[in-house]
Amino acid sequence: PSGELHPGEGEIEGCKRILTECLSPENGDGAIEWEVADILSNWYRPNFEISRYPYCPAHITKPKEHTIVMLIQLPEFGTFAVPKNYKLVAAPLFELYESSGTYGYTIASLPLVLSRFTFVPVNSEPTPPSTADSPAAIEPPAAVEAETVTAE
Repeated sequence: PSGELHPGEGEIEGCKRILTECLSPENGDGAIEWEVADILSNWYRPNFEISRYPYCPAHITKPKEHTIVMLIQLPEFGTFAVPKNYKLVAAPLFELYESSGTYGYTIASLPLVLSRFTFVPVNSEPTPPSTADSPAAIEPPAAVEAETVTAE
């Protein structure tokens, strides 16, 4: 979701407020405590045009719009309450790559921006190997206890 900051409001506090207003249940049950992990990118709109740039052009002293894309660390459990006029889409990163015509430049740049992180998958229950297919049993990998995202 997107929104505007209130006067005097910080970027992280504003992001948490906007996420709570847009995606938290109205009754407050199961509300998520949002954790901003990192700022992924900054986009600038120098004029009232469609184009955005990942940098502020040198001849612009005050851009008309500044968009910040943040990485939000989600808890293991939580509830999203998506308004009827919103559409929540779970798209894999490989689908976003080089698809600016479908998703726009900001969203299509996410695979490139996220490439500086190392993602470690979390397996809560390792699956036993199939002994019917091979005579030698293969030990399953040890389960990772917590999800880790490391910035390089």
